[in-house]
Amino acid sequence: RQRERDRWFAATLESIADAVVAVDLDGRVFFMNPVAEGLTGVPATDGVGRPAAEVLRLAVPSAGEVELPVLQALRRRDIVVLPE
Repeated sequence: RQRERDRWFAATLESIADAVVAVDLDGRVFFMNPVAEGLTGVPATDGVGRPAAEVLRLAVPSAGEVELPVLQALRRRDIVVLPE
């Protein structure tokens, strides 16, 4: 039964129209869906296992490349609460 749920969940993430990148607590990518591959230009086979900072880049024209907010939160072990 768990295997069936895992397959359903994976199929959902693969087919969603938004980019999905899952990162572990060490900041390494462990999942990328096809939309994320297209946006980053990095195939999942190359991105999985790499530090997210290498796969996902955020550039601000006035500041150059900056640390991703999600990686900042992981590094600081912050708890993020979404507004209601």
